[in-house]
Amino acid sequence: MVKAGVYLVVLLSYLCCYDGYKILVVFPIPTLSHGILGEGCVRLLLKAGHEVTYIAAMPLQDTHPNLTQININKKQESKILKNITNFINPHLNTHFNFDPFHTSLNSTKTVLENEEVKRLISDPKQIFDVLIIEWFFSEVLSGLSAVLHCPYIWLSSLNPHWMILELIDDVTSPAYVPSYNSLTAPPFTFQQRVTQLWYQIRVYYFKHFQYSIEEQKLYSLLIPFMSKRGRSTPISALEDMRYNASLILSNCDAAMLAQAISLPQNYKPVGGFHIEAQVKSLPNDLQKIMNNSKYGVIYFSIGSIVKSSELPDNVKRELMKTFSELNQTVIWKYEDNEINTLKNVHIRKWVPQQSVLSHPNCILFITHGGLLSITEAIYFGIPIIGIPLFSDQYQNVDKSVIKGFGKKVQLSSMIAHDLKIAINEVLNNASYLEKAKEQSRIYHDRIVSAGEELVHWVEHVVRTRGAPHLRSPAITLSFYQKLYLDLIGLVAVIFIIIAVIVLPVLHSYIANNKIVKTNTIKTKNKKNNKIVNSQSLKK
Repeated sequence: MVKAGVYLVVLLSYLCCYDGYKILVVFPIPTLSHGILGEGCVRLLLKAGHEVTYIAAMPLQDTHPNLTQININKKQESKILKNITNFINPHLNTHFNFDPFHTSLNSTKTVLENEEVKRLISDPKQIFDVLIIEWFFSEVLSGLSAVLHCPYIWLSSLNPHWMILELIDDVTSPAYVPSYNSLTAPPFTFQQRVTQLWYQIRVYYFKHFQYSIEEQKLYSLLIPFMSKRGRSTPISALEDMRYNASLILSNCDAAMLAQAISLPQNYKPVGGFHIEAQVKSLPNDLQKIMNNSKYGVIYFSIGSIVKSSELPDNVKRELMKTFSELNQTVIWKYEDNEINTLKNVHIRKWVPQQSVLSHPNCILFITHGGLLSITEAIYFGIPIIGIPLFSDQYQNVDKSVIKGFGKKVQLSSMIAHDLKIAINEVLNNASYLEKAKEQSRIYHDRIVSAGEELVHWVEHVVRTRGAPHLRSPAITLSFYQKLYLDLIGLVAVIFIIIAVIVLPVLHSYIANNKIVKTNTIKTKNKKNNKIVNSQSLKK
């Protein structure tokens, strides 16, 4: 009885001292890489003692007493995969034309039309301290902040670029800050700078004058819920809400890939927060393979969106032949079992990537260049060979080449041959491993971990009621004010007035004065002549 009383006192003390926040986290994109980021964010917040409601296309598989999940249906996943994998063909395109804007609108629509989400946001009893919304080429879901009347934070899965930075500060210069899908990394040549500028102008026009119309239609779905909660926000408020974020948490780090560009105070790089401090143990079979690998292990994966099994058959055969000629053990993330394996090549449908990369016998990572994979390679100090496929993967790989820990190989019909050359170069040149270890040391040389920093800034936003002190004054100025177009206009008007009115009047005045002076002189001359003539006559 006494023991039970002690437990009760402890429980009541915990409840009285509990200072956890209620946080709504929204990750609508139905791909594994985005799901990994969402899961990492949720796990960190739960570990910090907060109560989390998680709206996601790929919810967590396990449960937690402080976690409520809303699965927004994974039917849209197949659509995205189909859009991308259709580009894989025997000719092997070197760049997939993935449309993120279309994907974003579909994912946002799925969130807003979900019945559980509707019940959540229409219930006035559902109160949150802060929202964390994944930014993916649309700001429609910022309207949830207006509905729930609380501050919100963007979480970006990409390196900083103009589309995300303009939401909290200003549009960056394309001369040294590449677009998210740039095929090259800075420094740019003259032609590349022109290409970057043209792309930024074209996409800016599309996003603000065409795409925004579709966003407005989706945003209007939130208006009834604002009314139910007694909030009168006009439809046009999307233009206000999209620029009202308290913070941007970004999956990047200057020590990893992003160049050291100027960033506003409320842009917080927390790249690598998804990596667990204690990496999970490998399955017994993989543990045995890696432990017994005399010459080291090469891990090969091209991600979760594009599948190795969908590569052309002749390419797969050539890759298998190339791998079989190596002394090293190869672990290949491969989604089907139809391929014949060899003694040193091990096929797995699923591989715990962090666990493999953290193993001391892992000596090389052949990757598609996704930001999560590159981050993990840097975290564990593993050199890479990058085979970029689409989106930001090109510049991710290019930056690894510039930093000296990576080698780039193009996806082509000659990939097996090119890959063999690249493997020999990376493994036989110690500088790649040295640079990888150097980048890892730089990344880990920090005051606190990326995960701790993420939790701190989320809590900071709540404690400071939206962190208004961190916001850039740039978002309060209009486009014409930032470029001094009003001053230029004023100066132009002054010059026009001078040119059209003042100068002609002045010219007329001067001309008239000249005429008067000329006439005066002529009159004086006539008088003088008369005097001279009269004097001469008198003589």
